[in-house]
Amino acid sequence: ATPLLTANATEPKTIMSLWLGTGDAPLPMDPVERREYLLKGEVFLSWLVTRLNNQVLSVNHSTAAVHIVDQGVFLLAPRIFRLYLHLHQLDECLHRKLSRNFSRLQIHKRKGDIN
Repeated sequence: ATPLLTANATEPKTIMSLWLGTGDAPLPMDPVERREYLLKGEVFLSWLVTRLNNQVLSVNHSTAAVHIVDQGVFLLAPRIFRLYLHLHQLDECLHRKLSRNFSRLQIHKRKGDIN
């Protein structure tokens, strides 16, 4: 199967370093360190890319948090961030912090930026 998303030369090297076979790195055992690690935008992106490439996330249906469209990958926020937090057993109220950290990567377009 062809990956939906791949690493390319325009992506930050910090993201490239996170491309792991399964997308899962050993997590820090300390709860605070674990939470801070999982809230990094790069870690979220690595998780997302891996899950899409492995076809683990549901896409393109009415309740999906991810849609593949002509312009790229459309993420429904805050749904995708809450899903990630829930799956990692973190408080879903942290979705704003995760969203900000992801936004700082500057690899996304917000609603209205598509044209």
